[in-house]
Amino acid sequence: MKRYITLILISFIQGCSTVAVHLAEGSQPTPYAGTKMALQKTKKSWSDYYFYGQVMFVVADVPFSFIADTVLFPVDYVRQRHVINESPKYMGLGKK
Repeated sequence: MKRYITLILISFIQGCSTVAVHLAEGSQPTPYAGTKMALQKTKKSWSDYYFYGQVMFVVADVPFSFIADTVLFPVDYVRQRHVINESPKYMGLGKK
């Protein structure tokens, strides 16, 4: 029984937009990026006939992504500030 619960939880975690955004290679650290991605997927599911059966799963992802993004907000904020402070534009090396 524990195996089935673990498999179900892993499948939900892999579908979470917040996890997908944070684990993506080269992603820009922006607050609430997972929620934005979940909302974009929801809009696509409503407008595209081929994804219409996924609407209930994508809509269920939005509140969970919002909660996960809220928990990870301090991490994203610090990462974003770090990227901004190290960019050439802010170090005086960019175009003037």
